[in-house]
Amino acid sequence: MSILPLGATEIQSVVTVKNSVPTPKKTFLFDFEKNEFVVDTMNNVITTTDNETIIRGVVEKILNDTRYRYAIYDRTWGNEIPDLIAQDDMYEVFEAELKRLLREALVSHPYIKDVTNIEVQQTSGAVYASFLVEASNGIIFPYKKEVA
Repeated sequence: MSILPLGATEIQSVVTVKNSVPTPKKTFLFDFEKNEFVVDTMNNVITTTDNETIIRGVVEKILNDTRYRYAIYDRTWGNEIPDLIAQDDMYEVFEAELKRLLREALVSHPYIKDVTNIEVQQTSGAVYASFLVEASNGIIFPYKKEVA
């Protein structure tokens, strides 16, 4: 004798797992050179739904924020490049650590899948990093930034 009613001996279970990729929906445009939001003629902040523009903004924001500096962000947000610059290591060590820190800072964000082809170039008084950003939704774009 069963505790289940007749006909209920076979229970089928269907589990659907969505392997969803986080994609940006909409954000405010920010001019990182002027350090202000982009506004229209009526002084309203302009928004965008362009995925590449949104992800470029995320990359720029991560590279502009120092990790552990602002309590509003979790411990994975930002970068530790200022600490690396303060160490005054040999250039070869600096270059290797910079590549590691750039990749580590960016791939911790859910919109960014990978950072590849990182190249560091030193010119008179400045260090530039260029790399490819692969977004979680498949967009791949080059990026170049002065880091020191």
